Amino acid sequence: MYSLEDRKKAIELYLKYGRHASIVMRELGYPDYKSLIAWVKEYEETGTLRKNGL
Repeated sequence: MYSLEDRKKAIELYLKYGRHASIVMRELGYPDYKSLIAWVKEYEETGTLRKNGL
């Protein structure tokens, strides 16, 4: 499970710097780019992230 801050950092890199999901996840040492895509989708749809995410 990733902390809220970990997920925010990944989303920020993805959105702000136009990084490819797999590159962001590899740079941060996270195993699955699909998680990032889900976090970004949640953030874009709701404007926030759940405290207890993937």
